[in-house]
Amino acid sequence: MMSTLFAVTVVPAADTIYRLGAADTRRAADDAAAGVALAVRDARLRRLDRLVCPALDRIAAGPPFLDSEVAEFLLLEAHLRDTVRAAGVGGGGVGCRCAGGTGAGIRVRLHDDGGLTGTDPVVRERIHRRIVDESDTVTEGVVTVRILPPGRRRAVTLVSSRADAVRRLDLGRDGIATQLADSAQVTE
Repeated sequence: MMSTLFAVTVVPAADTIYRLGAADTRRAADDAAAGVALAVRDARLRRLDRLVCPALDRIAAGPPFLDSEVAEFLLLEAHLRDTVRAAGVGGGGVGCRCAGGTGAGIRVRLHDDGGLTGTDPVVRERIHRRIVDESDTVTEGVVTVRILPPGRRRAVTLVSSRADAVRRLDLGRDGIATQLADSAQVTE
């Protein structure tokens, strides 16, 4: 009789206690993740304020704008666009190179389809270094860097195009070039 009473009363109570403990653990993990997300958002907002507010204040003051100010506004616009469109390319000096390239008359386009998410930091740094090195060879035209979606054999495609040539570099998931193609003459 005692064992039946024990089985009917204590076993369900123990099961409820374990479920409540697991729910508390999940809730604590969710709260921690939300706290981290808020901290990251706040840091990004502070950085955005430092970057954008001076330019917005100057624009609000009204024209006329100096040529140097217009160039600065265009660089800021390109930087913000690339930050949103290509967050995974922003490290390793790639963002700085792109801003410098844009200032030198090179159009730079960055696209991130999420293929570097979760990549080993050493491999990510190798990929960023290769993008910067390849971009440094471009003196005119358009450079397009695309991080491919997850699950593809290649991780990054970099295409530089000038009026007379197109160069394509594909980087594998290990950051090593898998294909390098040059087209000396481009026909229209």
